[in-house]
Formats: sequence, structure tokens, C-alpha cells
Amino acid sequence: MGHNQLLNLALDRIQSLEVNEKVVYEENTIVDFTKHFDDVLGVTKGINTRPANIQFWASEKHTPYLVTKPLHHSQSVVEYHPDGSADFKMKVCLNYELERVLLGFGDGIIVKSPRLLVKRLKERILASYENYNLGGGDSPLNK
Repeated sequence: MGHNQLLNLALDRIQSLEVNEKVVYEENTIVDFTKHFDDVLGVTKGINTRPANIQFWASEKHTPYLVTKPLHHSQSVVEYHPDGSADFKMKVCLNYELERVLLGFGDGIIVKSPRLLVKRLKERILASYENYNLGGGDSPLNK
């Protein structure tokens, strides 16, 4: 593993450990872990990963929840709409955990930017749709 890499390990999945006498311990002097995870949902973040400006719309059903329980401390309301829905923004790193959280709101959230996140979510939503499309030959529902 190189000097500029981070590795997250799930402690509950470690089955055994071995001491390797050939490896020399090097103290971390690169990453300040007291602040490293401030701009991320979850724990997946590389050393050089930078936060992106996320903009999304939430339905009238989800807006009150997102106002009282923000997804991240950087989240704020951009605009409330007459129907009770709202536009939000936040600044976080793009990662799998962020996608999972946003997808968990289903049709109650529409991500507007950045384009890369919109593209990733769209691909995952389409793949999910195909999983439930009974006409799809590779669908697990057909097995």
C-alpha cells in the first residue's frame, strides 16, 4: 500500500491478524483525522477527494424531515416552494454512502447537480428498475 492511500477496514469482518516483522510502522503525517471526515457522509473518502456542491429538490413529504434532520451539517435550504417542497444544497464528497442515502428517499428527491452524481444515480435507478422488469432475461425474479 502506497503512502498516499487510505484503507477502511470493517473491524467486525476481520477474522484473524498476523504480525509481519518486515513491515516498519510509519506514523501518519499526511491526514488530520480530526477533520478528515467532516465533508463526507459515511467513511469512504480518499486522501485527495474533494467535496462537491450537491443541489437537490425534495418533495413536500420529505422537506420537513430534511429540515429537522439534515443529511449533513453543510446542508441548507435554498428555496421553499408553495407546494411544500424545497431545494437544498450541501457540500460533501461523492461516495457510495451518499448515493445510498439519496436513493433511500426514492421518488421524494431529485438530485440536480453535480452531473456526475446525477449520472450515477440514474444508472443505479435504471439498473434497479431492470431488476424488477419481469421481461428482463437476467432479472433475479426470473430465476
